[in-house]
Amino acid sequence: MKKFIALFLAVLVCIGVAACNTKPSEESTTTTLATVPAETTSEGGTQTETTATTDVTTETTATTTPVEPEITTDNDPVTITVGKYVSVMYNPAYCEITGNAQTGVGSKETVTLSIKMKDGYIFDGWSIDKALINGAGLSEASTTYSFTTSKEAKIIPNYSVKVTYDANGGKAANGTNTVEQTFSVVWYKCPMTLPEQGYFTREGYTLSEYNTKPDGSGTAISLGSRVYMDDKPTATLYCIWEKQSPEADFEYTASNGKATLKKYKGTDDTVVIPEKLGGFTVNKIAAGAFDDTTCTKVIFSKEIREVEDMAFTLSKVESIVFFDSLMNISDRAFDEGQLKHMRINAALGIFNHWSQIQATTKVDRLVYATGKGLRKMVIYGGSGALNGLDCAQIDDALDGKYYIINMGSNAQVSAAAYFEWFKTLVTDKDIVLWMPENGNYMLGDTRFDYRLFGATCGHYDAFKDIDLTNYYGIFSAYRTYAMQHMSAEQQKLDAFSDSYDKYGDFITPRQSNGNVYTYNFWVDPTQYKYMSSLITDMVNDGTKVYFTYAVMDGSSESITDALFDGYKEKLIAAFPDMVIISDYKNCLVDNEYMYNSEWHLTWDGAVIRTRQLVPDILAQLAKEEK
Repeated sequence: MKKFIALFLAVLVCIGVAACNTKPSEESTTTTLATVPAETTSEGGTQTETTATTDVTTETTATTTPVEPEITTDNDPVTITVGKYVSVMYNPAYCEITGNAQTGVGSKETVTLSIKMKDGYIFDGWSIDKALINGAGLSEASTTYSFTTSKEAKIIPNYSVKVTYDANGGKAANGTNTVEQTFSVVWYKCPMTLPEQGYFTREGYTLSEYNTKPDGSGTAISLGSRVYMDDKPTATLYCIWEKQSPEADFEYTASNGKATLKKYKGTDDTVVIPEKLGGFTVNKIAAGAFDDTTCTKVIFSKEIREVEDMAFTLSKVESIVFFDSLMNISDRAFDEGQLKHMRINAALGIFNHWSQIQATTKVDRLVYATGKGLRKMVIYGGSGALNGLDCAQIDDALDGKYYIINMGSNAQVSAAAYFEWFKTLVTDKDIVLWMPENGNYMLGDTRFDYRLFGATCGHYDAFKDIDLTNYYGIFSAYRTYAMQHMSAEQQKLDAFSDSYDKYGDFITPRQSNGNVYTYNFWVDPTQYKYMSSLITDMVNDGTKVYFTYAVMDGSSESITDALFDGYKEKLIAAFPDMVIISDYKNCLVDNEYMYNSEWHLTWDGAVIRTRQLVPDILAQLAKEEK
């Protein structure tokens, strides 16, 4: 039906323009772009509904009246063509593009593109092949761009949204009460907020979060985490300040301009550690500093770099707020099971590391879909999901009814922590599709790994609702991550890797190394009761939780029916509330499609594996509809 409507509109456009041009010229022709709903290729996928082009022959250079493109609720870039050579990638949620191509000498065409921004969105200029945030140079700053070409070119209009930060009782470093941040939305929809890097000051206070309301009663956003803007071009966030505890409440020692907090003597329930004591910057919390205190929450300053072992063990502290500039802390700073909650604020920002690069796209998509209230399919696994899916096929098969997000990451990133985060985001409209490798972390081990922090670097808010009493190895993992983070190259907040498509699939071409892989299933899923409880909670709230096996090398002699019969029996015993939708044989591919590990696929392999997965998803949905 959609194709018929698109064709009908295209015919109407052609008839309308032809009726106005009754004298075609044989000497020069102009190709005019009119945008109409149709099925064509979108960025990083196979088939999705976007826009198409209509070529119209006219006597002179035409002025184009665009037909409003269909704007889907998922707000994603589309690609259209102008003339023989030029493709234009843009997002119709933010702007309208018109263009024409006029034939010239030989094979040359003169292409003219024009952009009209929708109210409030900021135009940043045109670039070729890459977006400005990917390092491209600015090709044209004006809203009309004309050039002559005889070879293929991909043109990208660049545009931004604006977030205004209200100092809300503090002062902005620029001398005003506000700071404005422009954030590229060529790829993203949810800006990453400003880290704590001196943008705001307030004597005697610590900036603890941003909030959508000045009194802190709105949505709280950790510094550096993403903010949902509801498809609006502007947003205002307010600094939320915590008054630092009186200096008289602390004992400290000082050396070389730095202070070590030795003892808290006050009686407040929430302690806000001052940035300075006696004029010295507090950079360490000593062992025993909170012995025999009654406070339950401690807010660190951004200057604290070290927390000694046993700093909180004989206290009632169960919640902390700290900055990722904290370098040295271990699990021995707390008693086992003592710490319930932590919130992390960014002081360093994102960094150039694979773990955060591959996560930024999908986290943006998850935050957006949740804020928008869209029906979601959240896919989680390790690198088998990251390297093993072509989610555009799933999107197409489900006719766009679900907003598909491939949250696949790495087999060492704790699935339990992610599932606890997902539990706060999914609803009874949603599906969680779990496709874990057979490993401790993917099946629910509650130990933290440093990769977990890296994968959430651009959205520390993921940690704030996790009950830490159910996990271990938290700060051992954090310390490894922090050392990497501090020493790594820092990136712009809107940096984007186009190795991943809009769904989160790894789309870079890759070749098989020819290795044959061996599999064993020594991990016992029945050990992971907390993971099972998280799944039960989601299912009880109406969320569907499906299971499919991670992709494997079909030529491996280690894969047998007996092996998988035993594994499946343990899965059912361990996670009785999830639904296994696939036979393991549907998760095998030929060896030629294995990339560089037993779980990684080439892109062609990802296409094949997804083609095998789609019928399993459809069959389960059909079964539930009966």
